[in-house]
Amino acid sequence: MKKLICIAFSLFIISTLAFSQAYFPNSITFSSQKEIDAFQSNYPRFIEIEGDIIIEESKNGDITNLDSLKQIKSIGGHLLIWNNDALTSLTGLDSLISIGKSLSIDKNSSLTSLTGLDNLSSISGFLCIGHNASLISLTGLDNLSSIGGHLLVENNDVLTSLTGLDSLISIGKNLEIGHNKDLVSLSGLDNLSSIGGYLKIYNNAVLTSLSGIQNIDPNTIETIISWNEDLEIYNNPSLSECEVQSICDFLDLLDKTKEIHDNMSGCNSEEEVQNVCDKTATHNLELNEINIYPNPAKDDFTIDFSNTKLSNAEISIFDVSGKQQLNLEKKTSDKVLNVESEVLNAGLYIIRIKSAKFGTSFRKVILSK
Repeated sequence: MKKLICIAFSLFIISTLAFSQAYFPNSITFSSQKEIDAFQSNYPRFIEIEGDIIIEESKNGDITNLDSLKQIKSIGGHLLIWNNDALTSLTGLDSLISIGKSLSIDKNSSLTSLTGLDNLSSISGFLCIGHNASLISLTGLDNLSSIGGHLLVENNDVLTSLTGLDSLISIGKNLEIGHNKDLVSLSGLDNLSSIGGYLKIYNNAVLTSLSGIQNIDPNTIETIISWNEDLEIYNNPSLSECEVQSICDFLDLLDKTKEIHDNMSGCNSEEEVQNVCDKTATHNLELNEINIYPNPAKDDFTIDFSNTKLSNAEISIFDVSGKQQLNLEKKTSDKVLNVESEVLNAGLYIIRIKSAKFGTSFRKVILSK
């Protein structure tokens, strides 16, 4: 009898511990509003989902809100939000901070913004935003600083800019923007400093300028796929201004492959873009005169402005995940800034230098403590 009581008590303890765990060990699919509404009451303790979350309605117009998912802070797998006709925002995902794999937002015909993802800071896999017929803004991704995979923005018919991605510093793979027929600007990508794959901009009917991607390090634009060029800009019939700094610098790299055609005059071929780059001298010589030493550094390092006419500037230092670690201010009288690295671990850091007069420049420093 005592043995049976011990066994029963042990089973009770195990089941209690399992229920009290803060993570849901599997993937979960929501195909109806009823299933979403029941999640918080059925699993009140779960704040981490180890697997995937799939939100895809089985009946047209059934899923209208995600309010009952507000406890979820992290997803170990993918977050897939597909084919939901009545969903207008992502409010309800407000606590979500990280996604272990990829985020795909596709074919949600009433979705107007990405509000609800405001606390999401990192995606380890790709980010795909496509075929959302009413999406006018990427607002909601304002805190996203890094994407481990590729970024694809395509077939969003009323999207006019990429505002909402303003905190994005790095993309681990390709950057692809295509078939967005109302996209007039790449504004929102101004702080993007590196990608780890090809850059492809195509079939955006009213896009007039590449302003917004001027701060990408051209050395990071490089395909690993044999059928893609490193840089592809084509079939953008209104695009006449391609002479941003990143593209001009890229064209100076002899080992890179390019495909530029069927855009407006001024950006209709590699030769046209190169000519405009040479005439307008978009390479910012003033910011190029900033020196950082020692680099690599074992401890503190110095940012030297003595060879420039730079007055006031904002200096931000980010780690490779895109998280800001330090924020400094250069005043008119400062010829050098000494950066104390006691709060920084060993590793690679990206330094952003913003000047109202001369624009923005990105540098890298390595700490080898």
